[in-house]
This record gives sequence, C-alpha cells and structure tokens, in this order.
Amino acid sequence: MNEKKVTIGKISYINDAPVYFGLDHGLLPSWLKMVSDVPAVLNQKIKNGQIKISPVSAAFYAMNHGELLLLPDLSISCNGRVMSVILASNYAIDDLDGKKVMFSQESASAAAFLKMIFCKKKVFPIFEVGPVNNYQQISNFVDAALVIGDTALIHPWDQTFEYCIDLGQLWYEMTQLPFVFAVW
Repeated sequence: MNEKKVTIGKISYINDAPVYFGLDHGLLPSWLKMVSDVPAVLNQKIKNGQIKISPVSAAFYAMNHGELLLLPDLSISCNGRVMSVILASNYAIDDLDGKKVMFSQESASAAAFLKMIFCKKKVFPIFEVGPVNNYQQISNFVDAALVIGDTALIHPWDQTFEYCIDLGQLWYEMTQLPFVFAVW
C-alpha cells in the first residue's frame, strides 16, 4: 500500500528548535513529512497547498483567516523581551520619521507590528524590503533594520547600531498585550 504523506511546516529558526525537538529526534510519524523554512516562505506554501499544517505569521493569518483553520491555544508569542525580533537603529524609534527602515524578506508579522507601532507613534519612515543579514554592512545603507530569527539572535547588532529595540518588549509596553508572531 502506497500511503501519501501529509506535509507539515516547521520554522527554521534556532529559537523554535524546542518546539520540534521530539519530531526531529524520532517522534515524527511515518505518515508526516516535515518541511523547514522561514515564516514568509511557510506562509506561501500553506496558501499554495504545498503544506497542510504549519505555523504561519500572525499577520498572514489575519489577512487570510477566511481560508485557514486556526488551531486553538497554540502560538509563538511573548509578553515582553524576546531578542529574536529587533529593530536595530541608528536613531531612537521616535526619531525615524523620514528615515530609511529596511524589513527582512522573512517577516510578515514583525513588519506589520512595526508598521502599527510607527503609526501609533505618528512616525513615518521610508520602508524598504531587502536582505538584512549582514550586520556590519547594513548600517551603511539604512537608518534602521528589522531583524528576525537567527539573524537577530546570533549577530552583535548592538556593536553596529546605537539602538537595538526588542519589539516584543516595546509592543508589551505600549499595549500590555502579547506579541503574537505565529499561529498554527
């Protein structure tokens, strides 16, 4: 009998490793196939039907809630400092009006949250999407960069930029609500 496997998504960042530890170490049922990628790619793969179950960016879910089934009580979220989603900046956040802010191509939720934060603060930077993985060179091209996942966790952004603003902490201080990065 040729059993077709159900393909599921897995976020490829190191801080998500505990979520998948059991599945990565022998507990993945034979009827499942796991695909690892960054959140923005997983969003598209679930939308295109390439995977059936996956964490997706909270912003992606909100924009596509009519087409997706949300699994209850399961999210990647925080109530404060997390350091895996930061705004590395040469300026205080309130001083970025008219300045160039680059978003990672890997993010959907963090970019949406940051845009809401800027809007609430009445700060209107110029947004660009591009590669933000080289912490030593990016400050030559932009005034601030939204950095997520492994890139935020393993590089010393505070050695290149004057400010490293944790968006989980900033969001919680502004709203007293959790920052929800992803849902299943």
